[in-house]
Amino acid sequence: MSAGNDVARAGKFNSGIDRLSVQLGLVASADVPESQRELAYLRDVLGLHHGMRVTDAPCGTGRHALGLARAGYGVTAIDADPEALVEARRIAAHPSIDYRLADLAGPRVLPDGSQDAIVSLYSCIGYGCTPERDQAMLQNFRAAMRPGATLVLGTANRDVVLSGDDSQVEFRHGGHAILRRDRPDPQAGLLDRHFTVVYADGRRLELSETRRLYSPRELSIMFAKAGLALVACHGDFASRTCDPACDPHLLYVCRTSSV
Repeated sequence: MSAGNDVARAGKFNSGIDRLSVQLGLVASADVPESQRELAYLRDVLGLHHGMRVTDAPCGTGRHALGLARAGYGVTAIDADPEALVEARRIAAHPSIDYRLADLAGPRVLPDGSQDAIVSLYSCIGYGCTPERDQAMLQNFRAAMRPGATLVLGTANRDVVLSGDDSQVEFRHGGHAILRRDRPDPQAGLLDRHFTVVYADGRRLELSETRRLYSPRELSIMFAKAGLALVACHGDFASRTCDPACDPHLLYVCRTSSV
């Protein structure tokens, strides 16, 4: 495929992180220490028991879905990126995982009241770029959750991430050069992120994404509107109580009513 076609094809997708990870061989597995820490956090916070039904959304390339399935949970893994799901089915296949292609803010794909927990790490929220779509996604989550079920949603903290200036980070992997440029827009509540990849063979890929970020206060209102009670907010996977003024990434723990 030519570089021009590569650029056009990648440009169709709003979120490029999983796509770049697949293309460049940066896909993390369920067995690396980072994944193990995250899975231990989920088991602790969710209070999961063998046989419970868990949804991982968006699942990306399946590292959390696979870890949960290995621990004995029935997992529905949902993503809107067909290529991420192809990779997930290749490297994270398991009899207890049902991979599905779906828009999380679109028509509901999970039966009402069917899930004991929903996991959304490294975030589904904000990529629709409108509060209405993000609210619809939260309401879809709520509809799928049983009484007393738990949602863990990890996302960037608007109050910290959008407070800085434009920035860029460059790194190399496997002979490829990757440049990531971030442009925060605090007035609009948006983060524009652009990737430039120069492959080892000289091909060039340009990929952009725009994401809406929310403050802790904004998300607490959205959770309440969806019928979700916010019970904790952590600043890391060690369950440390968050510092909203300093932590760039927050983990929100919400529950449905037990009746």
